[in-house]
Amino acid sequence: MAVKYKSIETVYAQPMDYHQAGSLDLIIDYNKDKQNEDGYIVISTDRYKYWTPKQIFKDNYIKFIEGD
Repeated sequence: MAVKYKSIETVYAQPMDYHQAGSLDLIIDYNKDKQNEDGYIVISTDRYKYWTPKQIFKDNYIKFIEGD
């Protein structure tokens, strides 16, 4: 039986829509005919890059600012 886990990671992100990310080969099975949607390019600390839709990003990440 699968066990449920929660991940804690630090990532960098910037807004990027679906078609922008697709043109940069950040989406597996990119469909150029799909309706465009807002999202984010996410870059992990080990430099893995991927795109995620805006609502999924907002549901899974919180913004923080490091102090001096």
